[in-house]
Amino acid sequence: MFGTSPEKVCRKIDKMMDELAAIDERISYHEEQFALAVRLGVAHAGEDEFIQLWRRVHDQFTRNLPKVRAAIRSGDEDYRQINRILPMTKRQIREVRADIAAADRAEKIGKKCARERLGVTR
Repeated sequence: MFGTSPEKVCRKIDKMMDELAAIDERISYHEEQFALAVRLGVAHAGEDEFIQLWRRVHDQFTRNLPKVRAAIRSGDEDYRQINRILPMTKRQIREVRADIAAADRAEKIGKKCARERLGVTR
């Protein structure tokens, strides 16, 4: 059988939930770093719109995907229709993950530049 099944769709959702768990750790790290920057006076409250966007997307999927998985298992939702929507969901998760990776790279570059400017070597 080449088609899909409720079990396969639920496994896809489970994989997305695992990705979201890893993303949550990175978002929390960036939230902490931003809070520190605000306390140091380097950043101002409200300048964290990207972090807020990441958190909203993460929270929305973390809240809704388990409900969708439960509805598929109970037969309340048609797994074929859900399977058609999952690529868009996965694309949004990938975009958030890419944004976070870019922020991580920018942080590394910023630290490197600061070390060079201050003459600090490791």
